[in-house]
Amino acid sequence: MINVLWLPSWYPSIESLQNGDFIERHAHATSFYANIRLLFIQSSKKVNRRTVYDLCLNKDCDERVVLFPSFSLIGSINFIKYIYYYNEYISTYFSNETRIDLVHVHVSYKAGLVALWLKIRFGIPYVLTEHWTLFSKGRINEYKNKGFIFKFILKKIFKNASVVMPVSRDLECSLINDFGIKRTKVIPNVVDNKLFYFDKKSSINFSFIHVSSGKPVKNVGKIVSSFLRLNKVADLNLFLLIVGIYKVDEYDSDFLKERNVLLYGMLDHSDVAINMRKANSFILFSDYENLPCVVAESLCCGLPVISSSINGVPEMVNDSNGILVPPGDEEALYLAMEDMILNYSRYDREKISQQAQAKYNPEVVGRQIVEVYEKVLSKKSGS
Repeated sequence: MINVLWLPSWYPSIESLQNGDFIERHAHATSFYANIRLLFIQSSKKVNRRTVYDLCLNKDCDERVVLFPSFSLIGSINFIKYIYYYNEYISTYFSNETRIDLVHVHVSYKAGLVALWLKIRFGIPYVLTEHWTLFSKGRINEYKNKGFIFKFILKKIFKNASVVMPVSRDLECSLINDFGIKRTKVIPNVVDNKLFYFDKKSSINFSFIHVSSGKPVKNVGKIVSSFLRLNKVADLNLFLLIVGIYKVDEYDSDFLKERNVLLYGMLDHSDVAINMRKANSFILFSDYENLPCVVAESLCCGLPVISSSINGVPEMVNDSNGILVPPGDEEALYLAMEDMILNYSRYDREKISQQAQAKYNPEVVGRQIVEVYEKVLSKKSGS
């Protein structure tokens, strides 16, 4: 099998268990078809010395996470240590005669710098999967306001990648416009289909579910506001389940609980899946996203989705599996929730699940990634 060094810029660790968990799922999916050696290095305020976590989640996927103490007042020291540790660990691979056929970067900055160095120094090609919403249309001004050096580095990273694999067509268009890249292949995020699947059993009362970090861009307060308004007039004993946060800033928690808004806080991935399977519909009302894993997971559970029509979401949601509303339009959100309840029978939940499972399951996505590897390496051997 092909030997691939994975260099993610984000990855789950004690610093953040959710940071790049979608990359972890990509790694496991790809390990069905390739030997994966993953290396993630990050500064952390939660360690006082270099700490190494070695995991072997299956025989074809070794993961090493290295955390080192963060010098928050002197960012350049963190960057120098970051590069130093990558050089140290990768040099160890070479000294042990570990064969690296290809490098796979996830999220261009900063891991793309290491991949660029490996290509220049050793001639090892790299591919790049991009997830970053920085390049999405909703944040275009934020990217344009970045400094010259940052944008120069990003252009070098994208230009030298053998193939760039955005997770959505929308992101692909943004990257082509921003960096002029020509070699692209859209490959979506992965869903763990052993957890997220259609279950005919559902709650007695109609329930919406929302899963997120609760950041301002997610507009959780607006979802709650629309739900409270609907529940007041519908007289149907509706429920809104919110996973990921313990508090909605605009509301008192007891007030929400009395009105069937249940805040579950952070849950294990398996518990998120259990709650999704019990719900009737998923809601996302973000200002921007790429290809949200939570939408893919909801669809795999057979949940029709209500979402703001942003970035990659229209590639996932259509009339057969949900309702799209203009971003920021609370009245449209309210009407969509009302329509979801009144016309719920039009959705074939089992079919929604089957179609999503066929698109986002690990075997399918893993095979797509390895096909890119094979094409890159065949071109290298033929040149």
